[in-house]
Amino acid sequence: MYFKYCKGVQNGVKIGGLPLDIRAAGGYAAAPPSMHEDGTEYAWLVSLDDLPMANFPEALFNNEVPEKIKRPLKELYVGVKEGERNDTLCRLAGSMINDGVTHEECLQNCLSINQNYAPPLPAEEVKAIVASIYKRHEKKSAPKKNKGKTKEEEPLYRANFPNLIDIVTGEDANSLFLISEVGELKTLSQCEVDGHVYNPPKKGALPFLLPRANAVIQYYEHGDSSTLFDDIISYFKKYSYLTDRQLIVITCMVFLTYLQDHPDIHYLAIPLLFATAERGKSRTGKTFISIAFRGIHIIELREANLFRYAQDYKATLFIDVINVWQEAERNGSKDILLLRYEKGANVARVLYPDRGPFDDMKNFSVYGLPSLLPMRPFTMYLIPAAYRSTWKIDQDITRI
Repeated sequence: MYFKYCKGVQNGVKIGGLPLDIRAAGGYAAAPPSMHEDGTEYAWLVSLDDLPMANFPEALFNNEVPEKIKRPLKELYVGVKEGERNDTLCRLAGSMINDGVTHEECLQNCLSINQNYAPPLPAEEVKAIVASIYKRHEKKSAPKKNKGKTKEEEPLYRANFPNLIDIVTGEDANSLFLISEVGELKTLSQCEVDGHVYNPPKKGALPFLLPRANAVIQYYEHGDSSTLFDDIISYFKKYSYLTDRQLIVITCMVFLTYLQDHPDIHYLAIPLLFATAERGKSRTGKTFISIAFRGIHIIELREANLFRYAQDYKATLFIDVINVWQEAERNGSKDILLLRYEKGANVARVLYPDRGPFDDMKNFSVYGLPSLLPMRPFTMYLIPAAYRSTWKIDQDITRI
């Protein structure tokens, strides 16, 4: 049934527990002449030209049904009135957890969303909300005990372990482990590590390109590595305007991304693409990560993502953010960037305040691969001196 638009009516489903949905501003319905999936075209029984549009039923409106209709989730990210903040974050946390988001990611997302509210809730209250919702979800999703029966375990995924060269694609385009055994390379669809059987992450779950197994093995067995360095320099020359000395440095950085686990490497450099605007910093960075080990281009410094990129992916990052340190401070991720370049470095976060001392905190490994940072001259000195290793796009290499 269609009615004239009535201000104040909101979208909703199962109004009053009945099979009654309402679609108003922001909602949609399949109206004539839409096409049904079976090929049939929707049509009006009586043309709207022949029948005046009725007003929205006052009985339905005055029954305060609209107040019971929940606002769409996408509207809750922007902000809500004081008095609705707690319920809103409960809804958002529940939605995220139902979608498979981890407790840590849910907490960081809710803390970020909370900053859009005026005034925001205290951080400790947000943490308590997420902990409560997550605990409730665990109880609801806990497997029921079956006499004499065990639930089949979900597959485990892993992208880093000893002797793993990389995740690659096979002839069927599915992901495989490429491992090294006694100087030979071979692919596996599963691998046992520490008593557990792991599968390689699915191709669509990885935010970087996967090399082809047959191409890697063929080059390893028959390729001419003596020309590889020059080949990479030639590749950079196609897309980036760098001097010969700069090309040597950035090519060495590409090789370093594949050597981060070498026992003699304990620290990684922070290469800064230091130039004024529109001088090719982004183009150079994208070229770099296209051939670096597990290269990812990011434009935000979300704490949960940085943890995952370091711990699970061991990814090379091109952090395409000009005011990177201000952005890191705003997102609470400054310590992650500062410690990312030291092997064995960890940062701690209190994630479960309701569990009490020692059980409420979790340590995250943040050691990661070299990360390119685009910088403008006026922001350069925000980098702590001990971490600087820079070159200018249009000048010789400068080491500070």
